Amino acid sequence: MTNVAQKIMLTGGAGYIGSVLARKLLASGYRVVVVDRCFFGRDALASDDADLTVLRKDVRALQRSDLNGVDCVIDLAAISNDPAGELDPQLTVDINFHARVRCAWLARDAGVARYILPSSSSVYGQQDGLLSETATIKPRTTYAAANANAETGVLALADASFTVVAVRQATVFGASQRMRLDLVVHQMVIQAVRRKVIPVLGDGMQWRPFVHIADVADALTQIVGAPADAVTGQRFNLGGNALNYRIRELAEIVGQETDVDRFDPYPGLDDRSHRMDFSKIEHTLNFVPTRTIADGVREVVDGLATGRIDENDPRGYTVPWYEQLLADGGPDSPATY
Repeated sequence: MTNVAQKIMLTGGAGYIGSVLARKLLASGYRVVVVDRCFFGRDALASDDADLTVLRKDVRALQRSDLNGVDCVIDLAAISNDPAGELDPQLTVDINFHARVRCAWLARDAGVARYILPSSSSVYGQQDGLLSETATIKPRTTYAAANANAETGVLALADASFTVVAVRQATVFGASQRMRLDLVVHQMVIQAVRRKVIPVLGDGMQWRPFVHIADVADALTQIVGAPADAVTGQRFNLGGNALNYRIRELAEIVGQETDVDRFDPYPGLDDRSHRMDFSKIEHTLNFVPTRTIADGVREVVDGLATGRIDENDPRGYTVPWYEQLLADGGPDSPATY
């Protein structure tokens, strides 16, 4: 591999994905600087690793000097899903779009070699067919549009000395030190275990691509060290072709793993229904996810049984937690996650 970074800045590194990715990077021999305001707490991060530095700072307030000596930025900090993005649309645009483009500018100016933007499958919106990176995007929410605009803004900065990559992550699932309880797989498991019934939105026929959180960490770590000419200026769908499921199919897997056969349809319209084509990341980086939906279900079942996962932890439910942060600290309080 070439251009392997030694020091990585990971924004949003104390969050659901970030806390898993930080551990993966440290285990891979990197020094990691986490930038996070820790509104969900710092306890998801190791406290005794000499190669880990935590900078409690709003990503909108990053300075060029913060990036001195950094080899790669993984800019994960963002308002983290579509419903949360509508609580304060301008805040979502400021953090998910403007702050990320500014971070990429600062990184290039500071001599950072590589910038990776974790974006979202939400940019595809609702459409038919198997969608590759060249498909037309149809963002339907503030969150999705901010991701799409951030991709365009940061990729425009790529040059011979500055590698820029955008990664469109499928819907993530699986256990984390900073658990999100509101993700669809996790909610189904919690309800199956506690109520012996599995909730299904609408008719359950909508498609959704999935990827395990550990596979996300593996893929992003691989991109850190990938040859620049293979990835720079590129968008990659992050997931696996075997992990496109209808929501009803997802519920059936949860039911098989929890021995629950009662399904509870509830009304509502899901504006995200799409399947993604993950051939590009497989062919370019030889990356194929190794974890299944069933693996993630078993992790959550085990976490609930052992107490490692607390379904009553209010920090696990993104929208109510953001609402509380906004109420407690004003409109600019939830800045990095």
